[in-house]
Amino acid sequence: MASITKKSNGTWLAQVRHKAQHGRPAIHRSATFERKADAAAWAARIEEEWRMVKHGLSPCIPFRDVLQRYANEITPKKRGARSETYRLNHLMQSDLAAIMLPDLTDFTISRMGQTTTNRNQYRHIIA
Repeated sequence: MASITKKSNGTWLAQVRHKAQHGRPAIHRSATFERKADAAAWAARIEEEWRMVKHGLSPCIPFRDVLQRYANEITPKKRGARSETYRLNHLMQSDLAAIMLPDLTDFTISRMGQTTTNRNQYRHIIA
């Protein structure tokens, strides 16, 4: 459930919280905004993404956003962060990164790797 409250400094705090249940992930996210409308729009977007995940659907975002979030949150904690960051940045500049998550399937990835120029680019995904 989303809650939007006005802080003492005049900004708006949007919070989205859901408990983990039936194998679905918990969500606890918050953000501060200058305008109430921005806070409400952000909360609605986060809730919609959570609902899609809850029902087993992929959010309609480009694969590039997923790669970017992974590069920012997971990769820095790894021992091989430097080389993985290089590979992720290379992949984020490819045609594959522009595909929306619901459209990203094994067939799509294998089709992207059919040409010889793309074969080397996607070899670590297709293998």
